[in-house]
Amino acid sequence: YTKQYNKKTKVVTYQAGQFVLLHVPSLGRHRVKKLAKLWKGPYKIMEVLSPFNVVLRVRKRDVVVHVNRIKPCLQRAPVLVQPGLDDPDSDKDEVVEEVESSDRGLVSPGEVAELDTPGVVTARAGDGRRPTRERRKPARLKDFV
Repeated sequence: YTKQYNKKTKVVTYQAGQFVLLHVPSLGRHRVKKLAKLWKGPYKIMEVLSPFNVVLRVRKRDVVVHVNRIKPCLQRAPVLVQPGLDDPDSDKDEVVEEVESSDRGLVSPGEVAELDTPGVVTARAGDGRRPTRERRKPARLKDFV
């Protein structure tokens, strides 16, 4: 049984001075576990008591924690910005094509006057909004004055 039980265990050794994350599953009232941050830290290992227990520095206090509640914290390497890459004049290679208003579905005010018919409501181009759908009166109201 022990062979099967320990099949997927990972042996992780910790050293003093290493930074780790601490698993704190306690949730406050009206909190949802799905959205909670269960790993706190990083905390520094002050001392390794045994292969199973370590001493962490948490808020200026030393706390004994089992290794099942911690995992190594991977620190990101600092990103160095090279000064020549963010030059705004380097965009000269890009070609931007102008799109005509007829290709975007916009209608000029002169074209709107040609399209106006009684009983049909359309949006004007000067509104800055997209054109609305055509609204026609019902057929039974055509002879109504």
